[in-house]
Amino acid sequence: MSVGFNNEAETAIKKFIALNPQSVQAWVDLSRVQHRLGKKHDAEASFIQAYRLDAQNVFALLRTDEELFKIASPLFQKRN
Repeated sequence: MSVGFNNEAETAIKKFIALNPQSVQAWVDLSRVQHRLGKKHDAEASFIQAYRLDAQNVFALLRTDEELFKIASPLFQKRN
């Protein structure tokens, strides 16, 4: 049941973003939903978009939002 809900949420959020591409909260929400659906790459890309729009506030969210931290943590690791 939650997969169906998350699929519907992803569709709705994408429609909202099409009309409001500067909505940081919508990009963050999309990232969370995509993470729940197992779409790791998409979740990371949505997080990056939110971060580009408002790095300071999105970074602050990482301190209190465990799910968002799980999405973002691979992005902040050193690459060899």
